[in-house]
Amino acid sequence: MYTTLDASILTSIAYVATIETSGCPADNLYAEVTPGNHLLQLARTSGNKLILSWTEDTAKATRGDHKINIINEDSYNQIKKAVKAGQSPPSVTPIATTNLNHPGAYNGPWLNSEHLAAILGIGVTYIAISQRAKLVS
Repeated sequence: MYTTLDASILTSIAYVATIETSGCPADNLYAEVTPGNHLLQLARTSGNKLILSWTEDTAKATRGDHKINIINEDSYNQIKKAVKAGQSPPSVTPIATTNLNHPGAYNGPWLNSEHLAAILGIGVTYIAISQRAKLVS
């Protein structure tokens, strides 16, 4: 399981989940990810591994657990039909469920170095002018 942890120069957070299965017969498996309500197809690698990946904008990415329900093609089609018809998606029984934890991404310091340098410059200028005024009077 992987999520992007440093978003200081990125516009999207990447999520990658590797799921190990034991004897999963279906070829076309899908994942329903919440929060975000993503419906994604799982990619099968060699062996018993499935890979799922998606991205979200850094502003929309939520911290915490992302629940991944693995569903078959029939359940996927039921959900897609309901969404297309404007109805709420039906609750389907997942084949398996797992979680991907995203602890949050670092968006950089609260105060950038150029802002800090400007504030420090203003402070030094103020002190210099006030000390000069004391010396002159």
